Amino acid sequence: MKCPHCQTEVDEHEANRCLDAWVAEAVMGWQIRNNPDIPSIVEYWDGTLLTGLKYEYWREPPYFSDDIAAAWEVVEKLNDAGYTVDIRNDRVAWSVVFMLDEDKKYTADWKASLFLQICRAALKAAGGE
Repeated sequence: MKCPHCQTEVDEHEANRCLDAWVAEAVMGWQIRNNPDIPSIVEYWDGTLLTGLKYEYWREPPYFSDDIAAAWEVVEKLNDAGYTVDIRNDRVAWSVVFMLDEDKKYTADWKASLFLQICRAALKAAGGE
């Protein structure tokens, strides 16, 4: 499974804004676009309209791959979608598993940070790989 933005394999993708955009789109289900004024900035829209206006509220995605609060939004999204979430630490490394049933388990490389593992495993779950 490769990132649609940079073509990097999911298990090789670094924690960065590209990965955050991929998670926002593939896992969270948000629309992604490049900022019309600054094309290097990726924005998302989650369906929110500005209060009293009919304008879409576009903003940069959260730092899913580098912030525990943002990564936890991903965990909650998959949990709400029916996945069992198993996050463990054996004093050496973290382990993250999203599971629908015994045949559908999605994990990430245990050497990565907890945030990065959550993102990678969630992308695998969202993609069905």
